[in-house]
Amino acid sequence: MTVVPAITRFLRAELRRHGHPQVSLSQLRVLYFLNRRPQASLSEVADYLDVTRPTMSAMIERLVHGASWRGWMIPRSGGGLR
Repeated sequence: MTVVPAITRFLRAELRRHGHPQVSLSQLRVLYFLNRRPQASLSEVADYLDVTRPTMSAMIERLVHGASWRGWMIPRSGGGLR
């Protein structure tokens, strides 16, 4: 279990180094999951992160609102999260 904190520290350092300090590891996990399963439901993503649906909904909302000032393109229709 001592490997997990080391990997977490490495990932955080890499995010900061590449200019993305505002993205949390949980948000990164959400983006990774949605990249692999773009048609996933909110419940599936919540289960993946082991959080409640309201918590995941709030996290997705923050990602979508933050995307505009981060310069990311997030499709508004035809995607998952139903």
